[in-house]
Amino acid sequence: MYFLGLRILKKAITRTLVSGTVDELRASIDLTLLIKSIEHVGDALDRSVRYLMASREALQKYRDVLLNLFRMSMKLVFDALAAYRDASFRMCMKVASMRRDFRAHISEHRREARDANIINVLNELELIAAIAADIVDTAITKYASSLAKSGR
Repeated sequence: MYFLGLRILKKAITRTLVSGTVDELRASIDLTLLIKSIEHVGDALDRSVRYLMASREALQKYRDVLLNLFRMSMKLVFDALAAYRDASFRMCMKVASMRRDFRAHISEHRREARDANIINVLNELELIAAIAADIVDTAITKYASSLAKSGR
């Protein structure tokens, strides 16, 4: 899906360069960044699973904590994508606030963790939060462009 999405966007960007507007080009580039961000989230999740599979004992010990953190990280990503889709500044600020809280939870659990694989999982979850912040940056740019178009 990742490579298919990039191929489609590459064709769209090429067409836009020939006969499109600057706004269409920006939108295509933004979508390329979003697809790459989603791919990076998938990579981080894949690495997390590998770390957890290498340490089943630690997984059992931290299962509930990790499940909650994984849910929080996915909410960050989905809300960041919704902020982009809707060009919503309010949602961008909500995600930024959620990310601060999420990072505090990660730091708290990192201090308690003794297993290297669990620490690695926490690092991957923190990376996912950073990727969500990158998506929010793209959403803010889209929001600013929408303001400029409307003349506000």
